[in-house]
Amino acid sequence: MINSRKLNNILFVFFLSVVVLFYGFILNKLKETNIQVEVLQKESEGLKFTNMYLSQLAEISYTGVDPILKDTIMISKLVDGKIQDKFKISSVLSKDTCNLIVRYTEIGCNACADSVIATLKKKSTIMKKYKVIFLVDFSNFDSYIKWKKISEINYPIYWAAKGSLPFKLEQNNLSYLFTVDKLKKVSNYFLPNSKFPSIIDIYIDAICKN
Repeated sequence: MINSRKLNNILFVFFLSVVVLFYGFILNKLKETNIQVEVLQKESEGLKFTNMYLSQLAEISYTGVDPILKDTIMISKLVDGKIQDKFKISSVLSKDTCNLIVRYTEIGCNACADSVIATLKKKSTIMKKYKVIFLVDFSNFDSYIKWKKISEINYPIYWAAKGSLPFKLEQNNLSYLFTVDKLKKVSNYFLPNSKFPSIIDIYIDAICKN
């Protein structure tokens, strides 16, 4: 027969095992709950960020200060580390097709601009309707050369001082796009975001169909 002392020890071990198992069960449930909460929080943050971005896109549709691109805007070429003599932006605009201007700012979202470049390279139809022009504001020539080499850009690139374009978007440290038609009318403002590459695709497809 099992004496009372051994029986108590057995019961104690059994009770302890049950407590440990129950504790482990509770911890797993809490862990699962925390993971679910974390996932929901991330999804909520993602939706919030998406809504903010879409709101930005809707807002910039009305940011044009002047719908006609004036000849007072001056640009330059970058050669051997120097900014060459300035000339009117109208001198580089195509008179036969519309123009897609990519305003690249040095201190903005590089990944966002890179996403635009990647999209332009795979969208060959863009060249049939638009002359693509890059306007950069690099203050360091070495940075410009490095960026140009890595990006492998074959489009015309000109330098325009930060703040020289008459748009509200110019006041932000963000790269953006817009189109200029044969009458120099500006439209189709767009703010690219590398987290939404599909929207960049949609934008390029949309302006090609217009």
